[in-house]
Amino acid sequence: MTNRVAASIVSVIALVGSTQAAIPVAERDALIAFYNATNGAGWTDNTNWLGAPGTECGWYGVTCDASEATVTNLFFYLNNLIGEIPSALGNLTGLTALSLPYNGLSGSIPPELGNLTALVWLSLPANDLSGEIPPELGRLKSLEYLGLHYNELTGEIPVELGDLTNLEKLELHTNQLSGPIPPQLGNLSNLEDLWIYENQLSGLIPPELGNLTNLVSFTVYYNQLTGSIPPELGHLTNLTNLALRQNQLSGAIPPEIGNLTNLVGLYLNENQLVGTIPPQIGNLENLEYLFLEHNQLSGTIPPELGNLTNLRRLSLWDNHLIGAIPPAIGTLVNLELLYLLKNRLSGEIPPEIGNMAALESAWFHSNKLTGEIPSDLVGLSNLRYITLAYNALRTDDPNLLAFLSSIPGDNWEETQTTPPTDIVATLTTTSAVELEWTPVNYAVNNGFYAVYLDPAPVRDEIFVDGFEAGDTYWWYVGNPWATTDKTASSILVNGLDPNTTYGFTVRTVTEPTGWNFNQVVSEPSATVTATTSGP
Repeated sequence: MTNRVAASIVSVIALVGSTQAAIPVAERDALIAFYNATNGAGWTDNTNWLGAPGTECGWYGVTCDASEATVTNLFFYLNNLIGEIPSALGNLTGLTALSLPYNGLSGSIPPELGNLTALVWLSLPANDLSGEIPPELGRLKSLEYLGLHYNELTGEIPVELGDLTNLEKLELHTNQLSGPIPPQLGNLSNLEDLWIYENQLSGLIPPELGNLTNLVSFTVYYNQLTGSIPPELGHLTNLTNLALRQNQLSGAIPPEIGNLTNLVGLYLNENQLVGTIPPQIGNLENLEYLFLEHNQLSGTIPPELGNLTNLRRLSLWDNHLIGAIPPAIGTLVNLELLYLLKNRLSGEIPPEIGNMAALESAWFHSNKLTGEIPSDLVGLSNLRYITLAYNALRTDDPNLLAFLSSIPGDNWEETQTTPPTDIVATLTTTSAVELEWTPVNYAVNNGFYAVYLDPAPVRDEIFVDGFEAGDTYWWYVGNPWATTDKTASSILVNGLDPNTTYGFTVRTVTEPTGWNFNQVVSEPSATVTATTSGP
């Protein structure tokens, strides 16, 4: 047998073998079109590609069924695919998984992918894909995962995606999608993760999303959504993460949020929410992260938040909260970060905060807090940062002063609104008393000193900007007993009745400016008495 004949016989045997195991010609052509369209020669790994017919199931990234009769999986993760996805991939009708993440694919998603009706997994994230999401993807009724995130997709979310009733995870985040969230997504009864954050979505959150009772994570932050939070979201009792932050949501926080007892993270911050914090949030016993900052919430901090014993982060700053910090907050022994700054909180810091053994960072500044700073803070061995500035706080405890000086924070003592000291009455007449005092250190900020009398003259009370309902109004129409600024060291209190003994106290008032967002009024000074002379 000559060498030429032997070679011919081997070639025939190889051809027969490959024909028996070959995928359809249309599928081979689709793979070659894919190779050519995405610069296969420059792939990080292109092992065995463009081999003879019958070798396709051994090409890198290609998986076939057991009989090697059809391609079932294309998987190319971070493989330097450059170019566009060819429409010919729509001929791979046996595909159950198409995964091309973290490459350099550009152009639009071909609508022909809607022909891949056996597809269970479609993953195209972290590319440079643009254009609209083809509504033809709504034909992929077997699809369980759809990931198109980290691209440059535009247009609206197709309502046809609501037909993917087997879908368990939908990731469309970090694109440039616009328009409303389709109510049809409420038909995805098997959906567990709905991630559509970092887009340009607008309109309302559809109440139909309350039908997604298997939903575990709903993240829609960094969009332009408006309107109120639908109370129907309270039906999502399997939810562990609800992130609606950084939108333009308005209205009140629905108390039905308190039904989400599996919730670990609740992020409603950076919206335009109003009203009070629902006490029902105290039912969320598994909650670890509660972020409500940068809204317009009012009312008091509900003591029911003390029930959240698993809480690690509590952020309520930059709202309009009033009243005292509830002592119940001291039960949050796992809390690490506490942000209460830039509200209108008043009263004293509760000593129970000294029980919060895990506390690492506490922000109290820019409120209207008064009184003695509790010495119990010395026991917070994990505390690494604290801010107390722009309040009316004080302490003479040397241990507490040393403790506060030992950890980073603000120069709190320099910005406290405290009463003047060394008050004396230096002159009395039949109708006036002159008072002198030592001015406060924090005199560079806008403000003044105001004198209180006992007995007080009868005058009409009026509202003062910066005060809330429930505050004690101390300012009177035509009251002349206030200095022009905080550098003053005396005042003549006139218009008094003759032959009358008065008790005088002085308070320091700091007006809003800079980081001092409130009108802060100090505690009263020590009382000095003086008696006007007779007629």
